[in-house]
Amino acid sequence: MKVGVFTAIFHDRSFEEALKFVSGIGCETVEIAAHPGDPHINLDRELVNRGADTKKAVSKYKLGISSLSGHANHLAVDPAKRKTINENFKKAVDLASALGVPVVNTFAGAQAPEWDEDRTFKEFGESMGDLVDHASSRNVKIGVEVHWGSAVYNIPRIERMFKTVPSKTLGLNYDPSHFVWQMIDYKTPVEKFGDRIYHVHAKDTEILRDRLSRDGVNAKGWWRFRVPGEGLIDWTELGHKLKEAAYANALSMEHEDPVYSPEEGVTRGVKHLKGTAAKA
Repeated sequence: MKVGVFTAIFHDRSFEEALKFVSGIGCETVEIAAHPGDPHINLDRELVNRGADTKKAVSKYKLGISSLSGHANHLAVDPAKRKTINENFKKAVDLASALGVPVVNTFAGAQAPEWDEDRTFKEFGESMGDLVDHASSRNVKIGVEVHWGSAVYNIPRIERMFKTVPSKTLGLNYDPSHFVWQMIDYKTPVEKFGDRIYHVHAKDTEILRDRLSRDGVNAKGWWRFRVPGEGLIDWTELGHKLKEAAYANALSMEHEDPVYSPEEGVTRGVKHLKGTAAKA
């Protein structure tokens, strides 16, 4: 498997500077945020020129693009806001198609406080169903990131998501770190939904046992995200499981580690991934 980086980590520098850095530490791919106003991609301009500037930049550094990311709330309660969000996501899908990028990542959307689960998935089916139809017509996959605070955050809700929108265009942007602190076996999504994993975020989780034993799970600060190799995930084993599931895209490192700077964290994480999961 190839190892890459989510370039949003480096939004404090130019796109070219970010590409130069990640290429220099041995990355083979990048994941690029594609939102209106994003500092690395002018979405509307790139749609007009069919991604020419982006293609030129990544080619200069001999990088591929593992995905575009359009993380957004596709369950916004206000219809006008939801329509704007979804139209912007369709633009990201159109750009992915122009670039030959296989998947666009996003969230399912947030469950409104006044909704129950049935109402939530009814709304999800209507909203995501339209996006799936659009993506399918462009030969692009959608990878939903399972995330606490989103309507889809655990195994039963993944199952319901796929039951609600059964199209194989819809799959997962699998981030194992989000399962660890919820006490869900992070390997289970690979074992149950391996053929629906279209992208992987490489991020780790550390449990601070002393704080957990003192403060309990309802407190804050007993867990934190870490770079690969600094948490509880066995990246060698996970790499083998992804290979068994025929996963063919990249391991895209996401950096939310409070210990390391972006540069140090990404360098350490990429080195660990290349020595473990990528060899599977």
